[in-house]
Amino acid sequence: KYMEPGSAIWILKPNLTNRGTGIELFDSCDRLQIVEAEENEDIREWVVQRYIDRPLLVDGRKFHLRAYVLAVGALRVFFFADVLALFSLQQYPAEGADTEIANYAAHLTNTCYQHRVEGGEEAFDENKAVRLWSELAGEVHGGEAALDFVTDSMHKLTGEVFQACAGEVGFFPVPNCFELFGLDFLVETKQPMATYDASAPATLPMDELYQVYLLEINAEPDFVQTGDRLRTIVEELLDLSTRLVSSHFFPDQVAEEVRSLPL
Repeated sequence: KYMEPGSAIWILKPNLTNRGTGIELFDSCDRLQIVEAEENEDIREWVVQRYIDRPLLVDGRKFHLRAYVLAVGALRVFFFADVLALFSLQQYPAEGADTEIANYAAHLTNTCYQHRVEGGEEAFDENKAVRLWSELAGEVHGGEAALDFVTDSMHKLTGEVFQACAGEVGFFPVPNCFELFGLDFLVETKQPMATYDASAPATLPMDELYQVYLLEINAEPDFVQTGDRLRTIVEELLDLSTRLVSSHFFPDQVAEEVRSLPL
């Protein structure tokens, strides 16, 4: 009953692929059956999510947020302060227009996918595709208050998901181990699109303007998508992670330094 034709858009993701491979959009059970028949028969598990079709846009383009999270021992979790905003390079369909789900390039913000559809490295505009969330205050309705609200929401969701998973089968926090994860978030707009003029002051509370969703968690995240311009972000992430992991084994020596880290 939730998949009556035209009632909603759904996104289908193969469970064990990456780089945007095999992702499909559909709006009916008939289309889902066609997709299943066309896909590789070796793929046995899929994730189906209701597609969020009112994303926050910047310059008319959709983006998702990539946050890096370090889990240490059993269990401390650290959220890296610099969050990436990873963009589609094509315009998102206007509100009220045909959703045009056949144009996947406007909907799928995976950087590797954008590389492919744009024709490779030479045609790919890294400066438009990969930015920092903190750079967007002047391009988002609500400015710094909106960025703070979204960031606080990401912190809360991260804490909740790791707390929920800590006792589950398949996730085993081990006292003397650590792991880096890439968490992907999407910001949904809750008001008509005309509300979100970046140059106009916000008159509604942030929680009436925006909703933040956790899309997925990536083990062994691909740092290549950060690009050359923001390469130092990854270098700082790895440096901070090394110091945090060291603090787990030598707490007395580095405790003061860890307290001052931007995480």
